[in-house]
Amino acid sequence: MKSQNKNDEVNFFTEFSTDCDYDIFTEDFYSNIIELIKSIWPKLEKIKMLEAGCGTGAFGKRFLKYFDNLDVIGVDITQKMVERANDGTKNYSAIVGDLEKISFSDSFFDIILCPYILHHFPDISRVIENFGKWIKNGGFVIIVEPNGSNPVNRLSKIVRRFLELILGKDYIMKNKWATPNETDHSVRNYKKIFLKNKFKPIMINGFFINIKPNTDKVSIFVKMKVFLYDFFRILFPKNLFSANNVMIIFVKE
Repeated sequence: MKSQNKNDEVNFFTEFSTDCDYDIFTEDFYSNIIELIKSIWPKLEKIKMLEAGCGTGAFGKRFLKYFDNLDVIGVDITQKMVERANDGTKNYSAIVGDLEKISFSDSFFDIILCPYILHHFPDISRVIENFGKWIKNGGFVIIVEPNGSNPVNRLSKIVRRFLELILGKDYIMKNKWATPNETDHSVRNYKKIFLKNKFKPIMINGFFINIKPNTDKVSIFVKMKVFLYDFFRILFPKNLFSANNVMIIFVKE
C-alpha cells in the first residue's frame, strides 16, 4: 500500500495557510454535525478531545462553543496551520505532529475527532492503530470524510490521478486541486480497519454537500461531478452510495 508523502501535505497546506483558514463549510454544516454527535456525547465532568489533522482548528473550536466541559488538543503536520490554530482560544491548543508517528499516553483521550483528515492517508492502518492506543475504553472516534463508497467520488479520484500523470503533480498542487495522497476510503474499509483495532461502529450517517471549487480552472470537472452526483441521488435515493460525504462514530470496546 502506498504511504503518505509528508512533504506534499506540508507544502500544500502551507500554501493554503497564507491566504485562508481552509474553512470551507457553512455554520449550518457544523451545527448539523454537532447535533448528531450530541446523542452520544459522554456525560463526564471533563472531556479531553483530540482534533486529528486540526488545520486551523475550525471543527474543534466550534465544539467548544457547544460543550463547556471540553479541552481540545489539535494535531497537524503543517507548522503554519498550527500557528493559526493557536489563536488564544480558551481550552484549545495545537501542536505540530504526524498522526502516524506522534506519541500520546495510552488511554489519554475520551474522544478523537477526525475532520476530513483520513482521506489524506492512502493507508489509514497505522493511524487507526494509534487511535486504538490513545483512546479510553468506551471512548469515541468520530470521522467525517468524503464517502469512498460513492461511485462519483471514486471516479473523480481516477480522473485526478490521470490528470496528475498528464499535467504533473506540481501543477495539480499549485492550483490547489488536491494532494497526490488523497484517497477516499470506503465505508467498508473504515469498518474493517476500525474493527481490527477493537472499535465498533455505532452511527453511520451519509450526507450530501456541495463544496465550491478552490479554483475556476477545474469548473468543467466540478460541473460534471455535480451532474453525476445528482444522477446517482435520483438513482439511489436515501442510499449510502448517493451520499458524497459520511460521518461514522466508533466506540472503543
